Amino acid sequence: MSIETLKGLRVLVAEDEALVAMDITDTVEFEGAEVIGPFATSREARVAVDGSCFDIAILDVRLEDGDVFPVADVIRDREIPIVFHSGHLDPAQISNRYPNACFCSKPSTPEGLVNALLAARQEAETAG
Repeated sequence: MSIETLKGLRVLVAEDEALVAMDITDTVEFEGAEVIGPFATSREARVAVDGSCFDIAILDVRLEDGDVFPVADVIRDREIPIVFHSGHLDPAQISNRYPNACFCSKPSTPEGLVNALLAARQEAETAG
C-alpha cells in the first residue's frame, strides 16, 4: 500500500459500525500495526484510553453512546495523534478544537486511511 508503513505502531480504534471496524482493523494490521479495539462506545474507548499504551487513534465521531469528543480530548491532552474517521463531519468543524488531528471521510479507501494515519504521525512529530 504505502512505502512508509505503520509497522510496530499500536492503533486504538473507536468505531461502532462492525463492517467498517473490520475494514479498519484489516487495513491497519496489513500495514504492520497492532489494533487496540475496536470499541463501539465512548465508554469502552475511554476505559481503553486509560488502560492502554498506544501511538495513534482512529476515532469515529458518532459512537453507539454519543459523540467521541470526551475521549478525543483525553487523547489530545496526551499529545497522541488522532485521525477522525467520519461521514458526519466537515474537517473545518474540528480544526479549532483539534488543530493537529487529521481527518479521513467515510467511506474511505485503505490507502486513504493509511495516508491519514501517516499524516497524523508526521504532524505529531513536527509539532513535538
